[in-house]
Amino acid sequence: MEKVIFSKFSGERKAGYGIVTKILEGSSGKRSVVKEAINPEGIYHIQKMPESMVKLKAYYKDDRIVITPCSLRGDRAVEFDYVRGVRYDEYVSQIISQGNYDKLKSELILLKKIMTNVDELTEFNESQLFTEIFGDCDYSALRGKESFKVSNIDMIFANIIKDNDRLYITDYEWVFDFPVPVDYVIYRSLLLSSNISMLSEDKKSEIYQLFNINEKDINLYNKMEERFQRYVSGKNLFEEYKKGSTNKLIRFQAVADTARERCIKVYSVNEDGGKKLLCRSDFTESSINLTQKLKHSHKGAVFELQSKGAVIKIRDIFALKNNERLAGVQSDTNADLVIGDDYYFKDKIPVITIENKDYDAVGIDFIIYYENTSLISSYVDKIMESVRLNTKLEEAEKNLILRGGDISYRDEMIAALNEKLKEAREEIEQMKSTFAWRAYEKLKGRKK
Repeated sequence: MEKVIFSKFSGERKAGYGIVTKILEGSSGKRSVVKEAINPEGIYHIQKMPESMVKLKAYYKDDRIVITPCSLRGDRAVEFDYVRGVRYDEYVSQIISQGNYDKLKSELILLKKIMTNVDELTEFNESQLFTEIFGDCDYSALRGKESFKVSNIDMIFANIIKDNDRLYITDYEWVFDFPVPVDYVIYRSLLLSSNISMLSEDKKSEIYQLFNINEKDINLYNKMEERFQRYVSGKNLFEEYKKGSTNKLIRFQAVADTARERCIKVYSVNEDGGKKLLCRSDFTESSINLTQKLKHSHKGAVFELQSKGAVIKIRDIFALKNNERLAGVQSDTNADLVIGDDYYFKDKIPVITIENKDYDAVGIDFIIYYENTSLISSYVDKIMESVRLNTKLEEAEKNLILRGGDISYRDEMIAALNEKLKEAREEIEQMKSTFAWRAYEKLKGRKK
């Protein structure tokens, strides 16, 4: 008997492309990913995927690319192998959080090299099918550009799982047999990466320059993306998201419907202070309630969420003793910032330690608002800078009152501090105006 541990509906699409994605787990613990047509009109779209798998396997020549196997499951569903590893967007986030932009560039260059190691590239020339899907624009600037003969345009970071040096392509809904410019596929991968989109404009420009993508190309690729989203959904979703974001690059998942698997590791704290792994709990939902049995010899339990750059809301930390649930048990975290019940972790794995006072079990109930992004680190740094400036300003104003207000440099110092504080607060508000942060706030409001 299989159980559904995750499901997601793609409800923004036309009837012919509407699907539901599920992660299923059998009685043996083996998992698979199933994509199923919501409507009868979508059956053909689903049934094309095994054909696309065969085409892509034949087209890619680099052993580092693995096309995740799939097969038909009944008339209206297709089943994929379940792949464990790190999503490429999370891998990019880890590099960004380390501030290692040289490594980021080299990894992106390597990714393009792997992606373009194919049977044959061709020159771009728009076909009738191309213009039906991507719009009837002036493509003269693209003619002759290096293009894929078989293109998987949904080869975005969220659809790639990295396992050592292998890259597993986990989704290939949108595979076309006509030429599509290589640079558009690369640009689209950058466009739909939340972590790339939150880089400064200078850093993004440097990345574009790596691939010789200029402003004119970007404008044309945005038109293509807008038309493609309209082809899939019947709506101008790209423009709607663009209006609601201060970034030029927007995270946008109208067609990138992927399930993210995460896990919590729970350790016991032993008498000698050492740790021993008690269990690993995989999950896909944002709301987690986890209980762990303890031995009386255990000094405590350590819960580690295997994600960096996270914001979580801890609703309850509890213990069980003699079948009674006890609230308010003693605990500690490695959070960089705590605002109410919200805990901010910059570039570290969130750790929550619960002391064992002769309990039978301990547990934690929390919500993951946001994870695996360098945005949290920048936000926490700015909040802390704002607090430091505010403290410094209060001290300066206090000294001004105590020692007299007739020394001009004190006025200048206070004015300078006020200006820095204003800049820090403006940057914080700018971060909050990004699409990704508003999505976090929306989730936060819904979960409270």
